[in-house]
Amino acid sequence: MGKIEENPILQKSGDDSEDQYQPVVLRDGSVWKMWYMGKNRLGQIGVMYATAPRPEGPWTKYSDAFVFFPGYNIFVSEIWKEKNVYAMALYNTEGSLASTFIARSADGIGWEADGQTLSFGDLGAWDGNTATDTDSFFLGD
Repeated sequence: MGKIEENPILQKSGDDSEDQYQPVVLRDGSVWKMWYMGKNRLGQIGVMYATAPRPEGPWTKYSDAFVFFPGYNIFVSEIWKEKNVYAMALYNTEGSLASTFIARSADGIGWEADGQTLSFGDLGAWDGNTATDTDSFFLGD
């Protein structure tokens, strides 16, 4: 299926008025939940949130405001739910360096960063510039 210019799944407005990209979708019971990156007219980048009854929509934005905005460039890598808590792996970029961290939420809307979990190595090391694009899997209790 290709891009359909005249029928986007979400309209741009508010904090995603300039750009929408990098969606991560999770089915939670009978609701499909999507967190995606939004960019506003000030050039700020943050996480937006929308829900749908099925993957093809219709999708409804939770708000025109970011649900997570730590104040620097972040990008969602993945989201999972464990013991009724949402976890989001994100990576931030600071100049040419990047690192990954985890944020957690009880409802998928209010997020708090756990702190940096994977950082770049020393200058000249194999991981001296970047530690991003995570993948994880749940092993159980």
